[in-house]
Amino acid sequence: MQEIGQELKEAREQQGLTLEALASRTLIAKKYLQALEDGDFERFPGEVYLKGALRKYATEVGLDPVPLLNRYSGANTTTEADTPTEKP
Repeated sequence: MQEIGQELKEAREQQGLTLEALASRTLIAKKYLQALEDGDFERFPGEVYLKGALRKYATEVGLDPVPLLNRYSGANTTTEADTPTEKP
């Protein structure tokens, strides 16, 4: 998830925004904005909150949130082959 975070950070810096300014504009706590940039998605209290923050952050810095959300979801999907099965 580091690549998503790096993309967000670069877009924020290109806009000339600090994390504090972005927190004020998005009403997302600075610690969660930092977690997004760090790719540390485990810091979020739930996936719904994470996806909402990711969408809002991306939109605020001029990125299309859909590809970012798709990359996040694609990296976190479990396939049937990954799921353990019980033996009869």
